[in-house]
Amino acid sequence: VSTQSTWGEFRVPSPMAVPLVYSPGYNIRFFGIEKLHPFDSCKYEKIAAALCEQLPLRPDQLVDPGEPVDEDELLDVHTHEYLSSLQFSATIARVCELPPLAFLPHCLLESRVLRPARLAVRGTMRAAELALAHGYAINLGGGMHHASAAAGGGWCIYADIFLAYRHVRRSHPGLRMLIVDLDVHQGNGLARDKARLHPDDVYIVDAFNPWIYPGDVEAQRNVNMAVHFTADMSEAEYLESVQTAVARAIEGFQPGLLVYNAGTDILAGDPLNGGIGISEEGVARRDAIVLAAARGARVPITMVLSGGYARRSAAVVSASILGLAREFGLFGVAPAGAPGLVDTSATG
Repeated sequence: VSTQSTWGEFRVPSPMAVPLVYSPGYNIRFFGIEKLHPFDSCKYEKIAAALCEQLPLRPDQLVDPGEPVDEDELLDVHTHEYLSSLQFSATIARVCELPPLAFLPHCLLESRVLRPARLAVRGTMRAAELALAHGYAINLGGGMHHASAAAGGGWCIYADIFLAYRHVRRSHPGLRMLIVDLDVHQGNGLARDKARLHPDDVYIVDAFNPWIYPGDVEAQRNVNMAVHFTADMSEAEYLESVQTAVARAIEGFQPGLLVYNAGTDILAGDPLNGGIGISEEGVARRDAIVLAAARGARVPITMVLSGGYARRSAAVVSASILGLAREFGLFGVAPAGAPGLVDTSATG
């Protein structure tokens, strides 16, 4: 088997190098308390199981991220003050929006919350490495876009995307990163870290509902292209806006890496999206738009999962990745046809 990858054909270098990064350690459980928040903190194992069942791969073909990142690695982005604050259960409770956590011993939260989050950071680092080597990779976790150097929030503890970018930039000096953040919530942590760390080498496209959390007006000033997505926008308008924004960003910025924050909280019925109503098919079409744009421009792409609070979120993520596999010939699946830009005209 060839050990070389061909980005234009999305070839994986060997059967054992499927660029899906996952660890059972991503999943967060602590006596059912996690279920008090609508975020499914165990969705990762559900997605991995569905993909292993329906794709021609074995569980051992998923790339293990390795060990969680350590404090020295986190300090590449995060401040000492913020990391020190995570030694208090009250801080973790606030970041995860689960007040009962404040009454649990920190040693328990370290193993059940912080360690899985640090492992997800390692997963995003690994996925970025794989994308640069093979053209694409998906971390079945990550996407903590509210976390920044000095703060966390919205269930986002660590700034995995910027930590991954700075990690791969050491072996790829001058690498320029395009972030396409399509989670329904504003990626305020990403915007703050761009301004602080890489104002010129990072470009952010952020499509979000401006009327819901976090409403960070200051952070929005650092977003290069903001697409405000509200409940009165149709699915066709949304997909067309995404397609246009991504194409313009790639053409104008010429990135060396695209990181796609693929939150599924745009789904109709998601309790935290402010009335946005994108269908399951619309989510899949959105993901195909971003992947097609990256492929067409031969830009390596890393996908991370980010948010999603509807009960069917894990199933929708799985279905979308399976659809990408069929359309683009990923993970050993024969492609349905030559991929191109997605036609949004037929979507209502």
